[in-house]
Amino acid sequence: MTRLPQLERDLMAAAARRPRGPLAPRRLAPALAVAALAAIAIAAWPAGERERELAQRPAAEGLPPGYAASPPEEGHRYTRRPRLLAVGERQGERVFSVVGYHLAGPGGAGSLCLDVVLADGTASGCLSPSEHAQGTAGGLRTQNAVGATTQAVDAVEVTYGRSGRADAVLARAEDPEALRALELEPFTMYLAEIPGGARPRTAVARRDGRVVWRAEFPR
Repeated sequence: MTRLPQLERDLMAAAARRPRGPLAPRRLAPALAVAALAAIAIAAWPAGERERELAQRPAAEGLPPGYAASPPEEGHRYTRRPRLLAVGERQGERVFSVVGYHLAGPGGAGSLCLDVVLADGTASGCLSPSEHAQGTAGGLRTQNAVGATTQAVDAVEVTYGRSGRADAVLARAEDPEALRALELEPFTMYLAEIPGGARPRTAVARRDGRVVWRAEFPR
């Protein structure tokens, strides 16, 4: 979930309907910027002590850097601690990880958040474990189209622009203990890298060459 308090409060209030569009940033390393939710604001972490403190926090066991025992925002808390749910790899190299947790703001109840964390430490959330085409995050040169699907697919292709196509990397969340801790069923997140500035159009999931579902990205 975004690490900007106002955006976080807005997202928590809308958790049941899961916002669509450019994905909210969760900053895990300094000097890395991603797109924020277009329906709310375009924002980035300010440089300074707060950002350095987050980047230097020791990671919980097995998690990417930035996930400590408590959230960095004052007054917020994990109602269910972060867990590494899945890893997406290409040719044996990690492309992204999926981290899940329940987060509560001041006086609020906990809500499920799924973060997609890239190899460079940049992260986006709060994502849904079931929505097929959720949005994009990235910069001027490249961006990432992200979504979720069931285990019953073996490939996802994202179309963009007039005729662009990109094969997605899949990360399957299958660990029974981690899923049970967050009250989740097995699911798969996908990430497809597309050119910066290009608009993703559709995501198409296949199993054994047959189309399982097709979904349109929000405009």
